[in-house]
Amino acid sequence: MASVLAKAKQLLTPAASWYGQQLTQRPIVTKSITSCVLFMVGDGMAQSIEGKGMDVARLARMGIWGGMFGVMAHGWFGMLEKLVTSTGNWGAFYRVLWDQVSVIVLRCLRRPAQAASRRTRQFHHHATHTHCSSLGLQW
Repeated sequence: MASVLAKAKQLLTPAASWYGQQLTQRPIVTKSITSCVLFMVGDGMAQSIEGKGMDVARLARMGIWGGMFGVMAHGWFGMLEKLVTSTGNWGAFYRVLWDQVSVIVLRCLRRPAQAASRRTRQFHHHATHTHCSSLGLQW
């Protein structure tokens, strides 16, 4: 077992060093590509669990979304790094706290707009299917 771990460390150390260099030299591109690959791997795993075959178009959409998410996450977490100046475990705790609280606040602000949109769609559906068909019958 120790030899397997030593071999893995021998193989992964140069890869981790190269990845660290890429993060320093090209942070946005590296994070975008990493996110793209991880989104595609996750979706591929989900599709294999679903057992319906591999949907390549869905996999590509998830990869594109992952690439965009990497860019957004770079900006978001960069802002959190500037906002929270604490270091160590407490700094990480405060950044996670800010991240989660802001997501909750944004979701709470978005809900009234979604509810209004849903009510508008329900009214439109009711109006077109009930009133328009009634008018059509009466004419």
